[in-house]
Amino acid sequence: MRQNDYAVVVGIAHYPLFHADLGGPVNDAKHFVEWLVTTEDQAPGSGEFQDPAFEGDDDWVFAQVASKQAPTATVQIDFGQLSLETNVELIDASHNSIEKHMPKDGPWQTHLPSGFYLLQVPATGQRKFFDVTGSDLITISLEDRVVQENREDATGKVHLVVEAGDPTTEIFVIDSHFQRVMEGVTGGHGHREVDLDPGIYKIKFAAGFLIQEEYVALQAGSGPVIVTVPDLHFSAAAPIKETSTTQDYHEENANKVSKRIHCEIGSSSWNILVNASVAHPKIVRAGSLASYVADRI
Repeated sequence: MRQNDYAVVVGIAHYPLFHADLGGPVNDAKHFVEWLVTTEDQAPGSGEFQDPAFEGDDDWVFAQVASKQAPTATVQIDFGQLSLETNVELIDASHNSIEKHMPKDGPWQTHLPSGFYLLQVPATGQRKFFDVTGSDLITISLEDRVVQENREDATGKVHLVVEAGDPTTEIFVIDSHFQRVMEGVTGGHGHREVDLDPGIYKIKFAAGFLIQEEYVALQAGSGPVIVTVPDLHFSAAAPIKETSTTQDYHEENANKVSKRIHCEIGSSSWNILVNASVAHPKIVRAGSLASYVADRI
């Protein structure tokens, strides 16, 4: 065991083992750890360490070397109806091919760290994006999705344009390290734009409590990449148009009720209009309310 190694003691060592090597009793945990990590004559085998100079019943000290790598997940690839001679590539977030396999080779199982990945069939254009976020076993099945690719050997940023039909839809772009690289709403523009390094990204669209996700692979040398999501019809308790829980008759009744005048404003009445974009709310007379609103729109 060397000084730069990481270890966790999971067993018990008898007193004579350390008494002989240290020239005295082990007084504290720090003394023991210093001895353990600085002894150069240890001969590790199967995760076990022993004092070679001690004569007698030298009990074993058991230790488990902690992994320096991130946890990996077991991933099984389902080829579906692909022919036996079809070549399938596994590509990482940097768009590097890390494995290749054919159905005739038998079941495909691999171990991957957390991140975004792409399965690709070059002959047919089939592509399947997926992400690994833990260590649980996952199964990925190929699905048909033909995507045009630009394989020019170039470097530099790739321009990404994300379009949402509703200007209030929130947009989040997430990289392979699960970090947000762009977020916000489209506002009156209907889209958001950003320049990103080549790689695989996940785009989240959120409207109300409804979330839709899309993957996109940005390749060096390609032109602007446009990702569009259809209108997200989220649920709403109120009869709001283009929500998933609203029926036509709800909208019709709401339209009628909204136009019904229950009472009339008197000549001495006041209306209070509060606008978040106005520094100080104003009190205006009924007669000037329309012009006040018009000035703020």
